[in-house]
Amino acid sequence: MQERQISFYSEGFKLDGTIYLPDDYQQGEKRPAIIPNSGYQGFNEFYPRLFARNLTELGYVCLGFDYRGFAGSEGQQGRVILDEQVQDVRNAITFLQTQDEVNPENIGLIGWGMGASNVVRVAAADKRVKAVAALNGFYNGERWL
Repeated sequence: MQERQISFYSEGFKLDGTIYLPDDYQQGEKRPAIIPNSGYQGFNEFYPRLFARNLTELGYVCLGFDYRGFAGSEGQQGRVILDEQVQDVRNAITFLQTQDEVNPENIGLIGWGMGASNVVRVAAADKRVKAVAALNGFYNGERWL
C-alpha cells in the first residue's frame, strides 16, 4: 500500500493523518474511499492502519487520522468527547472529498469499538456517507451508545 502523510482542520484543530492508496492505483483514477476510525485509542497507527492495509488490497482509498488531542493532532491531550470526534469524522469526509484520488460520491465509514458509535452517528446525520460498518461497538441492551 502507498502512503501519503496529510493534515486537515477540524473546528480549528490541525489533525494528522495518512492517505492510503492501493499499490495498483494509477494517477487520474477516482476510487471509492473508506475512512476507518479508531476506538478509544483515538489514533491512526492502530486500527485505521490495519483496516487500510486490507481495504487497499480490495482497491479502496483510505484515510486514517488521529482524533483531536491524540498522537500528533492538536487539541487537549487525551480528551475524549464523542461529539467532538463525530465532528472530526465529518471534517475528514469533507477533506477526503477534495482529494484527486477519491470519488467524492462514494465514501464509506468503518468504526472499531468506540469509533463504531462515532460512525453510526455520522452516517445517521450525513448523507455523504454511502456505507457504514460498526465493529465491536458499544451497546447497552436498549440502544447504541
